[in-house]
Amino acid sequence: MIKRQDQRERCIELLAAHMLAHGLGQTSLRQLADAAGVSNRMLLYYFDDKADILTAVLGKVASDLQMHLTRAIPAGVKLPPKDVLRDCATVLLDEDMRPYMQLNIEVIAASGRGVAPFANLAPGLFAGFLSWIEAHLATKNTAKRKAEAAMILAMIDGLTVLILGGKAAEAEAALTRLVAAL
Repeated sequence: MIKRQDQRERCIELLAAHMLAHGLGQTSLRQLADAAGVSNRMLLYYFDDKADILTAVLGKVASDLQMHLTRAIPAGVKLPPKDVLRDCATVLLDEDMRPYMQLNIEVIAASGRGVAPFANLAPGLFAGFLSWIEAHLATKNTAKRKAEAAMILAMIDGLTVLILGGKAAEAEAALTRLVAAL
């Protein structure tokens, strides 16, 4: 018999794939249970509530995203801001990463509207991403390094909006100019 924690992990994997494919639009309890291949009741056996499901799934998506970024900039490597921006943007703006970035924008929007549980989840997710960026910056001054990490995140999200808005060429040109300006 599959243990509860093993089944929970299997559900998280399936639900992460579901949310990357469909976004936040298909996250009713019924839709999530169907995507996980279990009943509503069993899904709630593995998780406390819908907020727990979404927290676990978005944590998994963020972890996967960080894994992709770590391939571009391994742990312990510290670079100038322009190189961190270039390397992160190269990964995140790749066609294969589009579902991650679309979901990211949806979470930002839901958080901004105060939609539960995203309003509570988003700050932690973005703090983790900012911390990851900051850890890879070679800047010695802590305050400056934090500001540079926020700037890089803002640039990446702005480039994402351009791409999702059908302006990929403009995003590429903007990235080139941003890297040159840093």
